[in-house]
Amino acid sequence: MIQNEFAAMFTADAFALIGRHDDAVHWVRAAVDHGFINHPFLAEHDPFLTEVRDEPGFLQLLEEVRPRWEAVVEWERRRQA
Repeated sequence: MIQNEFAAMFTADAFALIGRHDDAVHWVRAAVDHGFINHPFLAEHDPFLTEVRDEPGFLQLLEEVRPRWEAVVEWERRRQA
């Protein structure tokens, strides 16, 4: 059982590296369910997810995460103003 979002992301990266894209998407979902919402990292910066980014399930997950990420960014902007 995965204990936190970072362990789930490490697992997702491992599955992505060995070409098991469905499993990688599953573990990214687990990371999101545990609170990982860093949309830019998922969409652009995690090099291990490059081959997974075109998967329909991953694209759907990105669309779900985006508004949550944008809400946090906006909250930070208002807090610093």
